[in-house]
Amino acid sequence: MIIIRDRPKNAKGKWIRIFTDKKIIRTLSEEWKTTSMIAKQLGCGSRIVRVRLNALYEQGKVKRMVAGKAYLWAAGDLESKKGRL
Repeated sequence: MIIIRDRPKNAKGKWIRIFTDKKIIRTLSEEWKTTSMIAKQLGCGSRIVRVRLNALYEQGKVKRMVAGKAYLWAAGDLESKKGRL
């Protein structure tokens, strides 16, 4: 039997899906997408996606634009950063 202790659980005790940065970046394209669009595509909540995307933005891996109250996201300059993903 394998016991996974490091994997986080939500308030109801269910396992939380873990998405790698690579998987999140692959959902992006040159077209701008909202946080909720990306979350729906990944099958998880918007909050966790927003947190991860903000971290990727700080690292220069994705582009961000504010449109009213919404954040829009697109793939960054992946050609120059290919080896860093």
